This record gives sequence, structure tokens and C-alpha cells, in this order.
Amino acid sequence: MKVQVLAAAWEVIWGKKGEIKGPKKAVPGIQSVAGQRKEVVKETKPVVDGAPRTLQSKAVEAVMKAMSSWCPINEVVVKNAAPTLTLNIPEPGEVWPTLREKFEGNAGDRNIKKMITVSVTRDGISLSNFAVTIGAKMMLPSGGHDHANQPPQNLLGEFKDTRTKATGKGTITTVTDEDGQIRLDFTAPEFSGNLEIKATSTTDKVEDKKELVVKVPNLVEFGGTGEYELSGALEGKHMKNHFFCSQKAIDELVKAAGQFRKAKWNNAGKMRLNDMSLEWGGLFDKDANWKPPHSSHRVGRSVDIENILLKDTTAAFTIKGKEVTKTVRVANEDWLEKYKKLMTERNWDFVDEGQTVPNEQGRVLFPHFEWKGN
Repeated sequence: MKVQVLAAAWEVIWGKKGEIKGPKKAVPGIQSVAGQRKEVVKETKPVVDGAPRTLQSKAVEAVMKAMSSWCPINEVVVKNAAPTLTLNIPEPGEVWPTLREKFEGNAGDRNIKKMITVSVTRDGISLSNFAVTIGAKMMLPSGGHDHANQPPQNLLGEFKDTRTKATGKGTITTVTDEDGQIRLDFTAPEFSGNLEIKATSTTDKVEDKKELVVKVPNLVEFGGTGEYELSGALEGKHMKNHFFCSQKAIDELVKAAGQFRKAKWNNAGKMRLNDMSLEWGGLFDKDANWKPPHSSHRVGRSVDIENILLKDTTAAFTIKGKEVTKTVRVANEDWLEKYKKLMTERNWDFVDEGQTVPNEQGRVLFPHFEWKGN
């Protein structure tokens, strides 16, 4: 009878041929303690949605009861080791920010994706169907963002499970495959900075985290002194806002500033250079709220220049259903044409953003130029 009970329990746990059902592990051993035999069992816990199979747990209890009826046992210890969770981001741990197609796009070697792998084991044995949450968080300040407010979770890139095809904006909860792994394609957010990528078990709360750098590489800071002034830096928001894609772009802009200073038609003094790109590029959230008004200024090819000759103009606007006539200020077309010609000769092209068009708020738009060289 004892042999039959043990055999039945053994078959439930290990299978008829001694093969482990679920994750494989060694057969429990018996050792001598003070002249008596002592059984130490590490319970095998195949996991379904993070929970052990109760059938195997009951089978282990049946074995213990059967053995205790004929073998003096001082104590029985059942050990349930915590799972080990490992997150891996292959080197180099750096990607470009996602760019809007109209502003440089994602062509060539501008890699905006990274493979992220999560592995889960217990006592060295892979755990399948184990639930894990993976999420991103900005490590501030970084990338030129000096403000402390976190971006909304749905703006922190996108995770895609390569097996299930499930996606999540900034975070995703999914389960391990039969090898105990989760493989994710991660697409970078539009802004740059240091991202913390963290994987957390939904049941045991074990976790692992790694850092991923999002940046436009090799930007060059515009500094020094000359026939220009730098403006636009805002304490607590963005203090490093004057970066370009190449030294050539800087050199040509410095030359344009020198010509502007000497031009007879210029009555505005030195060229005042406002926003360019942030230290690591990416979305330039001027108001520290993780969204435009700056749609460009992402890859070191944009500059706003404050110098502008204005004129008064009268225009009709429809406000709250009523037609209203207002006098507003806009850029002087003749002056702007001379400005555009000077800058174009230095490979800086003017971007028409409505600088000469009246708007009901009377807001003045700075001349915007884009670098067309290398």
C-alpha cells in the first residue's frame, strides 16, 4: 500500500517515466540527520498566470504523509524561492528620438528602436506564462530638460511584444513565453533624455531596471562671443538651448551675423539668436510641458532670430461670431526679404510661418531659418 501511494504521488508530480511535468529539477534527496532520515523538498512550482499548480502541491503533501508513516522524519521543509527577473538592453544603450517625417524623418542610420528582453527563472528554471509589467520613466534633469515634471506615460515611447503583437504606450503588461522570456520592440519617444526602463513582476514584486539614452548624437554647442547675442534660455526649463548639427552650420551663421551687423538696412543692432535645439535634440518643449509649439528645432538645423522690423496693419477678424477690425503688428515684407537674401547666401533658408500675416492675438512670429548644408 505504501509503495502504491508513493508511486501514485510520484506519477502526479513527475510523470510515469520519471519526467518532470513543468520545469525540470532534481529528485528530492534523503540525508541522515542524527541517525534518522530527513527529507528536504524544494517544491516545483510551474506557474500559470503567476500562481502555482495546486495539484502538484497536494501531491508533494501526499508523498510527505506516506513517507512519514514508515520513516522517522524530524522535520520537513518546503522552500519556495522567489523568482529572479532579469531585464536586458543590448549595447549600445542609445537610440535617436522619434522624429516627425516633415522634420528630417527617421531615414538612414537614425535608429529609433531597441530590442528589450526580460527573462524570469526560479532556482535557475525558466518560468513560462509569468506576468510582468515593463514601463519607462524620464530621469530628470537630462537631455536639456531642466524641469522636474514627468511627461505623460503615453508619451514615453511604445512597447510591442514580438510574440503576442500587443502594444503599450509607455508601459505594457505581458507574460513570458515557454522559454521564460519576453521580447519587446521599443520605439523611442519624440523627446530626448535618460530613460529608466523597469520590469516588475505583477505577483512577487521583484524587479530589474536599466537605463536607455535617447539623443541626437554629435550636436555642437553654439557659444563664444561675436556680432550676435544668445537668448531664449529659461531657468528651470531649458538652459542649454543653443546646439547645432555641425560646426559648419555655426560658422555660416556667425558669418551671417557679421554681415547683418554691417548692413545699412539693419537698424536692429546685433543678431539676436533665440532657440536652436536642446543639448540632446528631440522635441523642444519651450513651455516645459512635453509638447510643442516648437515642431522643428529637433536635430540641430533650426534657429529663431528675434530681430525683425515690424509695421502696423489693420485687419478684420471674426471673434465669437462677430466681425472685429483690429490694428496689429506684423513683419515688414521689404525688410524681411533683405534678411532672407542675406541668410540664404549662407545656406540658411527662411521658413514661412506667417510672419507677415495678421493674427487676432497680435502675436509676433520671429523669422525662422533652417540649415541646408551638412
